[in-house]
Amino acid sequence: MPVLRLFAAAREAAGTATDEVPGVTVEEVLAAARSRYGPQFAAVLDASKVWRNGEPAGPSDPVGEGDEVAVLPPVSGGSGPGVPPEEPDQPRPRPRARPEGPAPARPGVARPGPTRPRPDRRPGSTGARPGPPDRRRSPISGPRSAASGPGGRPPTRSRPRPALSSARARAEGLFAAARRAPGALARTSVASTGPLAAHPAPARGVEETSTTDPPARLTRLTRLRPVDVPVTGHVEVRGKERRVSGPRVHRTGAGRRYAVVYDTSGWKVSLGLVWFAAVLGSLVLGWAPLTLLYAVAAGWAAIETATRWCEAGTDADVRVAALGAGAIGAAGASGARYVGGAILLTVLAVVAVAAVGIAVRAGARGAGARDQILAVAGSTAHSAVPFGLAAACVVLTRDLEIGAAVVLILFVSVYEAGDFLIGSGSSNSIEGPLSGIVAIAVTALVVAALAIPPFDGTAVFAFAALAAVACPLGQLAGSALLPAADAHAPAARRLDSLLLLAPLWVWAAGIFLGSTA
Repeated sequence: MPVLRLFAAAREAAGTATDEVPGVTVEEVLAAARSRYGPQFAAVLDASKVWRNGEPAGPSDPVGEGDEVAVLPPVSGGSGPGVPPEEPDQPRPRPRARPEGPAPARPGVARPGPTRPRPDRRPGSTGARPGPPDRRRSPISGPRSAASGPGGRPPTRSRPRPALSSARARAEGLFAAARRAPGALARTSVASTGPLAAHPAPARGVEETSTTDPPARLTRLTRLRPVDVPVTGHVEVRGKERRVSGPRVHRTGAGRRYAVVYDTSGWKVSLGLVWFAAVLGSLVLGWAPLTLLYAVAAGWAAIETATRWCEAGTDADVRVAALGAGAIGAAGASGARYVGGAILLTVLAVVAVAAVGIAVRAGARGAGARDQILAVAGSTAHSAVPFGLAAACVVLTRDLEIGAAVVLILFVSVYEAGDFLIGSGSSNSIEGPLSGIVAIAVTALVVAALAIPPFDGTAVFAFAALAAVACPLGQLAGSALLPAADAHAPAARRLDSLLLLAPLWVWAAGIFLGSTA
């Protein structure tokens, strides 16, 4: 099905930037979009340009599966009523050469008097040649004239300004706005023939200004950023047309739903290093600091997950989810049986609280009440149990063998570092996990060389293979637990690599240690 991309006023009228619209030609796609988004969108569409796969399109041009049809209103590169065409810059008149000899005197303006001769100081020279005027004295001979400017200087003569083109006038409006707002940098865009991307967003301190400001004196600004460029199409740079090919949008529904969206805002790398140091420190200090750290992390992840579901319109009890996840994670310090009991008690508490809440608020009974109770209980339980279980399994691994817990944390940390550093700058969702898997393989070689107990041989490579498979699958499971892959849940994303790996790791480590005992 063709992909319809909307920009500026078209995006505002339709309420979305990207949509899939049926049709086999450009005209059919636009007709379906008109009927879907209403008359306001149709009015914007009549004054817009239409592009197909980065090239101008006609109504009869065919479109197929995955083809991109872009609608460009006048503000983002299209043409419509009220938009004047670009005029070529008119050449500036050359200044006339000043005639030789003294300039003729003008009424009311005093001219410098004759300069004093100064003897030539070069060896062998006896003559005198005229030198520059004495700079310690005023160059104005006689008293200051009333027509003189401040400090006795003659007033500056104004020269007629050449006519400016519309493009230069708009540029001068941007520069004037930048001077009127100190500290704020005018946002501009390069002249392009393709659809402008909806990103990047203006940087902090940058504000959008209108290009219809009155012309002012042209001022050169060395840097104007950010500059919008089209995702696909062409852009004009220094008078030359260059093709632009940006990252592609995920075409499949599975990619949009489960692929990890990398959030690079803030101090992500620094926070990751702090988390790694805190986990290693708690491993060394003992079971109590490690249990407290992971119980708090599991409760926080449950709060974020339940909150995102509530924002999406699905009821979930945030407080019960947080307490249940924290209780399951803390039960790992007592043993596997207590972890199972904590999970069972959490599920029962979730169902009971949901039943009481619905009975008090709505007073529903019968099949409708049962469905509401199950919906709320299910959302709350799946927000709490997976993260609590992952945290508890890390604590269980530490009680089982501290070396196995250290290797587990190393594998997860290097995978997440490689995944984030490479995946955040990639145009697809595969390069990041592949980089994390390579980092696990390199770390396994180091662990095997150092013979960290209990992995004093080649057994570490089997556990490395387990981590290489379970870490990416855990990220997909984290996306499934959230209402959307790009939902803001940093604590949940901190534990998503452990969702499947931690239970499998403690199970495999127990079998391995039992076989070598």
